Amino acid sequence: MTEPNNPHRPDEAGVSGWPSEAGRDPYGQPSNPYQMPAPYSSGLPVAENHRRPYVDFGLAIKLFFKNYAVFRGRASRSEYWWTVLFNFIIAVAIQALMPILQGVGLMSAITSNSTTEFSAMSTSGVIFTMLPLAWLLAIIIPCLALTVRRLHDVNHSGWWVMAPTLCGIVSAIMMILAFVSAAANDGKPSMALLTIGIVLFVAIFVVNIILLIFVISDSHPEAWKKYDKEPLPVTE
Repeated sequence: MTEPNNPHRPDEAGVSGWPSEAGRDPYGQPSNPYQMPAPYSSGLPVAENHRRPYVDFGLAIKLFFKNYAVFRGRASRSEYWWTVLFNFIIAVAIQALMPILQGVGLMSAITSNSTTEFSAMSTSGVIFTMLPLAWLLAIIIPCLALTVRRLHDVNHSGWWVMAPTLCGIVSAIMMILAFVSAAANDGKPSMALLTIGIVLFVAIFVVNIILLIFVISDSHPEAWKKYDKEPLPVTE
């Protein structure tokens, strides 16, 4: 029997239907048995976090070369346009530097009146002339990759970047075939081929305008679902 002075408490015995001490609020307030559990989290980014983070000028240039030939993932507007500014500055600097260096070489050759100096000046002139081409060849792949990633960020296929080139190639082929056909047609080119070539040539400008609209657009809220299977880091 239970002693009267020390009655057996059902909650201490763990009798079913009585809350245990562990289930009670320490401040005397009973816990809510009808409280719903927290919703399950899938670990995926939420819609509010779809944007690629803003990057400054220095980080944009670092990402440009770090992701040299990376055609997957996305690139923010800041990453794209800081890189465009960087390449514009380099192009202007090269164009401004070339005549200055060539002028210095010419003055040196004239004052020395030496055949060797003139030969060296000619060699340096060729090198300076090749500088813009060398820079273009160095950045053409990362520029294409960056543009593809920017297109991904606005939820468009990266193949759009090839549209102007394809239009140009097909247009040139149509023009050539049109004038080749003139040899077998009393000097009259095929108007059908010529018309197709002209239409495709105009299409180059139209597609470039469309691409410009794409790259200045804001991030698409659904783009991360399609192109962020392996998100590119934006930190060092």
